[in-house]
Amino acid sequence: MATKTQSHSIFTTVDPLSLHYGIETVSGNNVQTYNNESKEYEPDRALVPLILMPYVDVVDPEKKQGGRQTLTAVEWYDGVPAKDYSNRITAGTDYEIGDGTVTGFPKNALKVKKNVPADTPMQVFCVVKFTDVRTQQTVRVEMSAKVYTVVYESRNYKVAIDCPPSWKIDPLKETTWLHTITAQLYSGSEAVEDAHAAYWWQVKEEGGDWREITAEDEELWITCKNGGVFTKALTFDARMVKAASFRVRAAYYDTERPVTPSDDAIVAETLVNVEMPSSLTAEQIQTKGARVASDFSTNVGYKVRMFDNRSTVSAENADVLFQVRWKGLSAKAGSSETFIDSGQSVGFVPKDKGFDPLATVSVWAEVSVYEKHAVLTDDSGNIVTDDDGKIIIVPTYE
Repeated sequence: MATKTQSHSIFTTVDPLSLHYGIETVSGNNVQTYNNESKEYEPDRALVPLILMPYVDVVDPEKKQGGRQTLTAVEWYDGVPAKDYSNRITAGTDYEIGDGTVTGFPKNALKVKKNVPADTPMQVFCVVKFTDVRTQQTVRVEMSAKVYTVVYESRNYKVAIDCPPSWKIDPLKETTWLHTITAQLYSGSEAVEDAHAAYWWQVKEEGGDWREITAEDEELWITCKNGGVFTKALTFDARMVKAASFRVRAAYYDTERPVTPSDDAIVAETLVNVEMPSSLTAEQIQTKGARVASDFSTNVGYKVRMFDNRSTVSAENADVLFQVRWKGLSAKAGSSETFIDSGQSVGFVPKDKGFDPLATVSVWAEVSVYEKHAVLTDDSGNIVTDDDGKIIIVPTYE
């Protein structure tokens, strides 16, 4: 009888394709000019649409496929694709998607027929798929193109702010919660004197729309007026937000300050996120009760320490930025979790908490991370104030 050896599998080795991809302009221009004097777009996309077309070029080490690829699927999105695909572009008033029947308008190309305001540039995203003929696997590629408008006027006014378009505040590293954003109106490259520059501030909180600064905002967390008139600087208390955008609009004037801005193009905005670092970890340490009496009458103690990467979070920061709740659970059948106490450290006698000395008890800390401060209210939802009539704010935790 023949003896059979152990079988061995043979696997193919496929070197990855080298990809070159992007979105090319078939017709029109991805940049428009808004003439602030004639109040017209140049070009007007209702008359001269922008046509965009994705492409993927490949270099195959095995030389089985190469060059421009045939796309098996193309999806267009207004901005980064949302989880629910709600911003996927479909044909309508503002867009068309080519079906290959019109000369100069290739299949899967996107025709943009709307004019893009200067203060809201578009980031058009495209998701394409093609087939790797060596493996018959579908390859997915994402790409994007910016569509925006610049403003033209003889004096070419613009406003700038002294912070990036998007930035983060780490509560663990803050020495002050107050941050100031300062605006400056320019004519060309020349700064306009404060005596001839007017500013107006707005705010957009997480999930909201742009809105005016209210009296409550000014009492709680925003300072941006002097005598009821907007100043060029806005100071905000970062404790009161998790994410917020600030927008400033500006205008030049000679003698009489305008009540409202007249030009939507003279605008600057910034987004700030207040975020605890994702690298946070917690460590539980026993401080008392290494040997516990058989009747559970020994005083036991624990404490929790927080770390950001390899750095220990100070006790002062931990008191404000973390909420610690200690709990215990007996191994006795039918037992449920028992709340022990709150705080970075805890000390207790197990029998005083009702634990059965004949069963093992597990003790742990549940650490909630700082989210933001919020206005303190009573059980009826009314705002609570101190003896001086000031609104009280307290930290909240995730």
